[in-house]
Amino acid sequence: MQAKMEQRARRAGKVVAARARQIAQKYSSGRYSSKMLEMIGRPYAVSHGTSLGLGLQGKVARSAKTGKQHASAWALYPGIGPSMINEQTGTFKRLWQVRYHYSSSGLVISYWNTAPHAKFMAGTTIMIPRPVQVAINTELRPFFLEQVRGIVWFG
Repeated sequence: MQAKMEQRARRAGKVVAARARQIAQKYSSGRYSSKMLEMIGRPYAVSHGTSLGLGLQGKVARSAKTGKQHASAWALYPGIGPSMINEQTGTFKRLWQVRYHYSSSGLVISYWNTAPHAKFMAGTTIMIPRPVQVAINTELRPFFLEQVRGIVWFG
């Protein structure tokens, strides 16, 4: 019985890891080039104020630099929210790493990005935080729980 449950858990881990990679790559497939982002006013810049794109989609934002109000770029350009990483060279999209393991404490799925610029996703002095991992977790969680329920229910 225990061996069967472990086998199901390992199979579920493989399936969830594949889905995690798929979701991560989806959030790394934005269609806007650097030139286009510059043309629309660098929507990820801190100078737009912290409200821009952080849960206030479609709202008016106030520029921290000028104090002027402006429409959120997130409302004007579909697929450009702070969680969406624009593909550009494809390096970030290509360098997602995903691992899984099953132990007595349960099934663990880990994923991270090894692109040199991945460290900047937490935000910098000139760029707002880019919560791509939060978006991935939010989308992955129901699938993960479904797989875990399958292990327990059929185990």
